[in-house]
Amino acid sequence: MYEDIHIRDITLEGRGNLIGVAPWTQYFDLQGHPQPTRKIHNVTFSNIKGTFGSFGSIRPNAGDVIDHIVFENIDVTLTTAGPVLWG
Repeated sequence: MYEDIHIRDITLEGRGNLIGVAPWTQYFDLQGHPQPTRKIHNVTFSNIKGTFGSFGSIRPNAGDVIDHIVFENIDVTLTTAGPVLWG
């Protein structure tokens, strides 16, 4: 579980992804066990400015719970074109 994470008051200058939530990919043969799930709750990005690569993506596995992600006062120029993927 990831919760109560607050990223604030930072200036970015670089490249990469601002955010990345991706499906579990290291499990190829679960041998009958259920797919691991995660819960991401109460994450805030606020007062972030600068230049960075791309927004990134949020792509949960089936059964993952992702809620209460807030973006406020974001002034970031993205240098890599690409879609924003959510869900």
